[in-house]
Amino acid sequence: MRIEGREEVIVKPDEFWGFLSTPEKVVKCVPGVLTWKIEKEIIYAKIKVGIGFIKGTFDTTTRILRNDIEHKVAELEISGTGSMGNFSATVNILLSPASGSKYLVTYSSEAKVSGTMGTLAAPIVNGAIKNVVKDFLKCAENGGKDLG
Repeated sequence: MRIEGREEVIVKPDEFWGFLSTPEKVVKCVPGVLTWKIEKEIIYAKIKVGIGFIKGTFDTTTRILRNDIEHKVAELEISGTGSMGNFSATVNILLSPASGSKYLVTYSSEAKVSGTMGTLAAPIVNGAIKNVVKDFLKCAENGGKDLG
């Protein structure tokens, strides 16, 4: 399943990239995180997820594959298993100038999804992911202060 989108953020690029490069800050902006730990720059988290009427938890692992601060490009590997199925994805993130003090965050991923979540229509899953990304970026704009 192809997942992609763009969102404008009001940030200073170096501060935003510094935020994305700090796993302790990033995990606090992910909606639904129940527990988490970081070992050797790998984030392990239990996340509560809801897509429509289907709800469950996932044990997830996130690794940074590429973190190019100079060019504002990152690549993450994310996988998870849980009550709704399994998923794995490589996510590409690019930060580029937009208008005024705004910057454009462009993300794309080819995700492999199985189980109950995999049987849902792609637009439902894609829409849910876009909402999570919007919440995450809003928190990131505020330096990680929106979520606890």
